[in-house]
Amino acid sequence: MPQDTLLPPADIPDLSSLHAQTEWAAVLRYFKGGGSSDIVTHALFVNCVRLHDAAIREYGLGRQAILACHGRKPDEFGLGHIAEATTHFESCIWHFERFIKHVRALRSLKSAEIELKELLPRDLSFLNQSAENQITQLRHTLAHLEGAALRGEFLQGTSVALMPLERGLSVSNHTISWSDLALWLRDAHACIEKLSRFKSPSPSPSPSPSPSRKA
Repeated sequence: MPQDTLLPPADIPDLSSLHAQTEWAAVLRYFKGGGSSDIVTHALFVNCVRLHDAAIREYGLGRQAILACHGRKPDEFGLGHIAEATTHFESCIWHFERFIKHVRALRSLKSAEIELKELLPRDLSFLNQSAENQITQLRHTLAHLEGAALRGEFLQGTSVALMPLERGLSVSNHTISWSDLALWLRDAHACIEKLSRFKSPSPSPSPSPSPSRKA
């Protein structure tokens, strides 16, 4: 395999414009009663925002490590930068998988407001069965390989880490392309921006009782 395919590209998508939403959601909750009026729904809501912020943050740190690798001095190998990128991207996938599970839980929760569910439509790219399967398989493969290594059942030549390669994030025979991952994270962020500004609708006032007639 050519050496350049063993390294991640220097131009993986830049997601630095996707700003964190956790603080904004907390401020709206405190000052304006933002979020859901249902306790379970709001707990899932908070985790959705927090987990996606974490996925974006770890992606950005992984990208910075890749850029540092490509910008290294001629007498440096850059393996430390790749190892750092690997750790951050593993964390990104882990947080993003959990985020998707929370989104699905919100969509199916009976006590969640209809208006909130409408911010999470079923046709979102990251809820596509293929996309979710790729993310889940990648994360489960990492866990399986790590477990095998801990049990002393690891095969020689097998990588236990998620490698950032030219074609994407890869482990074993599972790969997620950089373009797909960036698309899913961007689409998820668009939802999170709306979700972080959600406020449960005020209940409709009960009709006033009709005045009693005097006989």
